[in-house]
Amino acid sequence: MNKEDTNSSKPNAFIRGIETYIEEIKDISNIDFLKNDTTKLENYYKMGMKYYAESQIPMIEMAYYSIKKTLENIDIKPEEIDILLYISESSIVKERINSTDAQSLLNYLGLNKAYAIGASLSDCANVLLGLQIAESMIVSGQAKNIILVSTNKAHPSPNSRKMSPEVAVSSDAAVSMLVSSVAGGYRLLGTTLTKNEPTPDDAPPLDLSIKKIKGLRIATKNLLSKLNLTTDEIDKVFNSNYSDLSQIFVESCGFEPEKGFYENLAKYSHCLAGDVLITLKDQNDFINLEEHILLISDGPFGSYATCLQKI
Repeated sequence: MNKEDTNSSKPNAFIRGIETYIEEIKDISNIDFLKNDTTKLENYYKMGMKYYAESQIPMIEMAYYSIKKTLENIDIKPEEIDILLYISESSIVKERINSTDAQSLLNYLGLNKAYAIGASLSDCANVLLGLQIAESMIVSGQAKNIILVSTNKAHPSPNSRKMSPEVAVSSDAAVSMLVSSVAGGYRLLGTTLTKNEPTPDDAPPLDLSIKKIKGLRIATKNLLSKLNLTTDEIDKVFNSNYSDLSQIFVESCGFEPEKGFYENLAKYSHCLAGDVLITLKDQNDFINLEEHILLISDGPFGSYATCLQKI
């Protein structure tokens, strides 16, 4: 089977209208665990971090402002949206959305015919989890148009932006998009999930990183095999914003480091809500038609790989 046969047999799921809500960009010297530790701050600067994003409003409002921009920039009317897929990391930030909140969000956005559903627990891979859910709903015919939004916000407590291992700091952000059966933007060619090997709570950070590297490598290999694509046919690889780990992840999946994009680490540090989609939006004008884009991201339980093609 050739690539054309493989791609033509794929269900028609597309994403476009990627928008973000990023409220205030600050120098990392403002972060509590760095502001009084000059040595550590300098180390973070040397690792490539410079700024982070901070929001003063609840995550659901962040989601609203992002979705509003998405709706303004797509050719689908609000009444044509079937599903609002809300992805958040409430297990970390202690902001929990309930059905009343979700209904209010639908009302404010004018999504009067949409049904709200939610998911979480995948941390950095949340937005790719959302794409997998949305694609399956499009493919199965349960929906034609889905608004997907992913949000995250650090809790206002000491050291809440500190990550382990210390390869980035946590930023507040929301990213949203349309996932649709109507062609446009990027064709969603496929998504794979690989379960990560269990890691004890007291395991050193290196053990966790090694297991995530293995998970990302397997997820990428399985996806490219399913799509009958080689690593040479992938034009760009977007990963979560980490310091050296981002390039290590890209190379470990079989790609030349030049195919990765690492500049957003300095710009935002780590937006757990959806680094890879924020980078895709930022780089859209530099992506040519027909190019294949690989999105990879790791979570606590699994690693995801998603392949898109600009049309």
